[in-house]
Amino acid sequence: MNKRKIVNEPISNIVVDGLSRYTKEKILKIIPFKVGTILTSTKIDKIIQELFETGYFSDISIVKSDNTLKIKVKENPIIESINIEGAYILTEDKLLRLLDYKNLNPYNDKLLSEVTGLITNTYFDLGYLDFKILEIQSDLNKSRNKISITIIISEGTQYTLRKISFSGGLDVIAEDKLRMLLSIKEGNIFNSSQIRIYIQTLTEEYANIGYAYIDITPITDEILEKINIDFEINSRYIYIYK
Repeated sequence: MNKRKIVNEPISNIVVDGLSRYTKEKILKIIPFKVGTILTSTKIDKIIQELFETGYFSDISIVKSDNTLKIKVKENPIIESINIEGAYILTEDKLLRLLDYKNLNPYNDKLLSEVTGLITNTYFDLGYLDFKILEIQSDLNKSRNKISITIIISEGTQYTLRKISFSGGLDVIAEDKLRMLLSIKEGNIFNSSQIRIYIQTLTEEYANIGYAYIDITPITDEILEKINIDFEINSRYIYIYK
């Protein structure tokens, strides 16, 4: 990232270097700056911020030469392919359809984190709590600026819910009612998303009767591919509306 001292004269021309897949017109629509405007350090920072947020570029530099604003960019590579090794319960084809990677371009670190997070959460919601991403390999074709990614995974074991229990808070809401609010039952496949939704539901249920700042923590232990879960309801920080 490069900046030079700014002279307070209006910019009469904008040049964008380093473009291959994107047009200058597209970039000019993105940046919060127009010809005829005086350039400041604050505006440079805003231009760089807006361009980075598109995910199109890995490097951006801006300099002012006379009355010309020069923006130099380095484009992120396009994802050419994603391969997933070690997928058996969910096939590679099914995972790739889930990722819809052809619409994920261009490639950047944030995107890769979102892809791996989506894969991980998908397995967790199916009860595969031992799921791991073992390795991520990338192969960049510099001449074409395209990248191929291989994600190596271990699916692990599928877990079911053995026992659901509650600790604390039962003097406010009876256990029978707490169980009625559950969307999952003992014997079901463990589902991380449903656990998070249930905690939110319980939090709202306590708030509706005047209790705020409830801390609900799911405590789990594993026994032979089965999960015991205890919802620990901490009422020490309860505030009662009056």
